[in-house]
Amino acid sequence: MKNTISTISQLFYKKPYLFKPKQTSMMRIFSACKTLILLMFFAIPTQVLKAQCTVGAASSVPIVCPNTAITNITHSTTGATGNGTPTGLPTGVTAAWASNKITISGAPSVAGIYNYSIPLTGGCGSEKATGKIMVKSSPTTTIIGNNTICNPTLNANATSGGGSVGSVITAIAGGGSHSLFLKNDGTVWATGGNNSGQLGDGTTTERISPVKVSGLSGIIAIAGGGYHSLFLKNDGTVWATGRNYYGQLGDGTNLLGADKKTPFQVSGLSGITAIAGGAYHSLFLQHDGTVWATGANWGGQLGDGTNTEKKKPVKVSGLSGITTIAGGYNHSLFLKNDGTVWATGKNDYGQLGVGTNTSRTTPVKVGGLIGITAIAGGGDHSLFLKNDGTVWATGWNVYGQLGDGTTTQRTTPVQVSGLAVTVTSYQWFKNGSAISGATNATYNAATAGSYIVQVTNSNDCSATATAVVVSVNTNTSGAASSSPTVCKNTAITNITHSTTGATGIGTPTGLPAGVTAAWASNKI
Repeated sequence: MKNTISTISQLFYKKPYLFKPKQTSMMRIFSACKTLILLMFFAIPTQVLKAQCTVGAASSVPIVCPNTAITNITHSTTGATGNGTPTGLPTGVTAAWASNKITISGAPSVAGIYNYSIPLTGGCGSEKATGKIMVKSSPTTTIIGNNTICNPTLNANATSGGGSVGSVITAIAGGGSHSLFLKNDGTVWATGGNNSGQLGDGTTTERISPVKVSGLSGIIAIAGGGYHSLFLKNDGTVWATGRNYYGQLGDGTNLLGADKKTPFQVSGLSGITAIAGGAYHSLFLQHDGTVWATGANWGGQLGDGTNTEKKKPVKVSGLSGITTIAGGYNHSLFLKNDGTVWATGKNDYGQLGVGTNTSRTTPVKVGGLIGITAIAGGGDHSLFLKNDGTVWATGWNVYGQLGDGTTTQRTTPVQVSGLAVTVTSYQWFKNGSAISGATNATYNAATAGSYIVQVTNSNDCSATATAVVVSVNTNTSGAASSSPTVCKNTAITNITHSTTGATGIGTPTGLPAGVTAAWASNKI
């Protein structure tokens, strides 16, 4: 019996297939499905899908005076795990990421226009939060005067601080007969002429007040041409609307009737960081410092070495390290990262600033300019802003557009006159209270106390300085009793000055060697 049980056990555990039950059709189907599922799991590689990273536009574009806290700027994000090292933030301002939001806060300490960029982390590639902070310049002032003064005259030694006032709108642009306005929410508004659809509102109806340009969001820069408009999105793409007779919209057409009434994406362009419009041509700056152009070219304004118009963007010859671009009527301007300016195109009025009236089909260096920080093209003239705050101009001047006090045409840049930020007001305070009527640079302190002057400039920014008048005496000093004229080593007749209220004299200056001064009994 024992052997029989052992034999059965061995058969069951060591060779179970001897007792394998007969499969039904349903069991065979289930087995096949299970096998298929296992094969799919092990044989087909799986792909982990990650949420796409996005970043929203800045919640605002602050405009503040130095050392004034900005209202927090926020950027919403998705798919990110944080932010990398910001660039372009002013000193005193920081950025932090939490709960899918970048928050920028602080009090900027130095005047300027700051274009910041904040990369996202967490496998977000090149996705960045970008925006602008504008810090207006403040005046500076000191008070000339001593702590103990006789009949003190306090003088506010003030400078305006330079710079310019910011705007609620973050950017503006003008076309031939229309105007563009970029809001801090990334939308664009337009007004004026619209015969070619340059307002981008889907009509050709002119507008006398701004209307919203159709279908645009995330716009970071705008540009106006003669009868067309350009828009740069925060993803580096370019959109355009308006007249296209010369191919200035860059869509491969240039026929009558090829105009656009709403913005469309310009094909073949990516990584664009700046845009500019000429009368009938368009310019595009890529992130690598090269420039591309399309449209009319009869003056050589596209800078490709020809006078042939282009229906799609072509590369401007010989340029690198470009940071800013600008278009004129038939000419183009390019600012390099070394502060020099290059120009191409029509030059019959000297608008290229090269000392001649010869037009160019490739960029040439504008003469005599260094330290340039901004450029602009007019119809047949050009403007240049230097890092010292001065403005220079060249070209057609029949209407005085060069601002040099003449109507003389210029072929090299001349300085524009009369541009400066000025001190607009003074207010003196004594012991913390404003002194009525004390609104000049000079104030005569009649009594001892702590005096403060507040100086405000045309930027609406202020600065203060303090002087302490310890005592006010009614000292007087009489005129000299004589003005001796003697030979060397000959004693002078004593010179006397009568005094009142004094207790003595300080160290004289200007006396010749061998001559001294002393005070006694109210007399020097």
